[in-house]
Amino acid sequence: MLAFDLVVCADEAKIGDTHAKWGIPPKWGMTQRLQQKVGIMKAKEMSFTAQAIDGKTAEKIGLANQSVPLVELEQTTLNLANQIIENSAQTIAAIKILYHYGSMHTLKEGLDFEHKFEVKLTDKQDVLKDFKKKI
Repeated sequence: MLAFDLVVCADEAKIGDTHAKWGIPPKWGMTQRLQQKVGIMKAKEMSFTAQAIDGKTAEKIGLANQSVPLVELEQTTLNLANQIIENSAQTIAAIKILYHYGSMHTLKEGLDFEHKFEVKLTDKQDVLKDFKKKI
């Protein structure tokens, strides 16, 4: 879940880092991603205690975008997906590249990369043409 772009979870979810509970060293980026999502202090607490949190807490600390009752989870997720697919897939792909780069570099490097970043976006040209005709 730490590598997902967006997370919607159920209020009833149980989410945690159990590496310490079982004596297993993390090897797949959890220690790096978790601290980026929730901050170093909360990440250490979650890892050191191996205690699960619920969906509402995951939302509160920035581990999830939304938490809803389990009965609403599917519809909420579909609504979010529909909001996304109404937009330019090419622009979303470009934005993902920029966010990823920025998360791995300094602010100055990220700003410079964004300023120089070039991409040809074509999947909304008809929408833009129609918009220009209306104004």
